[in-house]
Amino acid sequence: MMMDCITDSQYALKASQVFTPEGILDNAFVHISNGRIDSVSDSLKTGYTLVDLGNHKLMPGLIDMHIHGQSGADTMDATPEALATIANDLPKTGVVGFLGTTVTAPWQKVLAALANVKSTMAVGLEGGAEILGTYVEGPFFTPRHKGAHPEEFFLAPSQERIADLLEVAGNSLKVVALAPETEGAVEATKQLVANGVRVAMGHTDATYDQVEDCIEAGATIGVHLYNGMSGLHHREPGSVGAMLASDSVIAEMIADGVHVHPAVLKLSWKCKGTERSALITDCMCAGGLPDGTYQLGELPVQVKNGVARTECGSLAGSTLSLNMAIRNMTRLAEVPEWDAVRMASELPARILGVNDRMGSIAAGMEASLTVMDDDFNVLLTLVKGQQVFSAWSETN
Repeated sequence: MMMDCITDSQYALKASQVFTPEGILDNAFVHISNGRIDSVSDSLKTGYTLVDLGNHKLMPGLIDMHIHGQSGADTMDATPEALATIANDLPKTGVVGFLGTTVTAPWQKVLAALANVKSTMAVGLEGGAEILGTYVEGPFFTPRHKGAHPEEFFLAPSQERIADLLEVAGNSLKVVALAPETEGAVEATKQLVANGVRVAMGHTDATYDQVEDCIEAGATIGVHLYNGMSGLHHREPGSVGAMLASDSVIAEMIADGVHVHPAVLKLSWKCKGTERSALITDCMCAGGLPDGTYQLGELPVQVKNGVARTECGSLAGSTLSLNMAIRNMTRLAEVPEWDAVRMASELPARILGVNDRMGSIAAGMEASLTVMDDDFNVLLTLVKGQQVFSAWSETN
């Protein structure tokens, strides 16, 4: 395998399985020139240096649209160094793009994290995954299903606070989460949607009707479905029922086998379909690190056997990686591989409005790709045609 050829301006990747928008192609060639995909075909074109990936899977690079941290760094650290640490570590999990996700904290700390993402994006990061913007998770929540969000910092999503977010973050603000029953939630949803920001619903005790009101106003995402929300009952469908029933809502799913039972993951996928089921990690700063004591925003978190919990026992994000989420969806929830991969690449790219350049393997797209073995271990990751992780290089 000639990995040195990836430094060439024109090369072609051949893999036993290539995941395209149309399906999985066997023994296909992906031709790459100057960081973009020229074509996908069943034969090698003249002028391209061949890189034969052997009996492995070539996939679009994964996009984690809801991740707090990785490798000891957190978005709430509000430093370029923290974002660089996250970005440089994620390619080993197949991730090529991510949203820096906040957590409930004093308002000025949330704004500082947003300002840092915006300024870091303006300068750019050297290598690693691309930071695609900010996901604001908190403080617009309610106490009943607060999870790892300290309720003393909860605020109503007033018009003035939404204006603050928009002013500080600008176009880097991609998603804002809120509880539909908070005062002003419907008006805040309309305000955010009018400014091109996706609204997610979570950490909520809302009724079915309250969630429906926010959906009518333009909310389109369910924050880590089932976790941190009122459950499904046959006489009061609650938040879960409203999100499952709506064709407008995309359900985030944490497929670690802890947050949601595999049978429920399977049931949810059958209900929402691949087009409305987004795999996320909700990973906190302990991702990629051993068990121990860590911090998530304002709260200490204990990680034991890879499961993160607060002192009171609430789940506090995860240590999941997106490649393992795909494996769990296929092995535990029995979702076809092609669908599981799209749930972690093509769909989040569409949600974030970057599907014109990333999230799929097709002519004209950026060559932001990942290679995995049959157990979904990541072997190689490219961002815009440049190698940012190689398991082969690390073992040589």
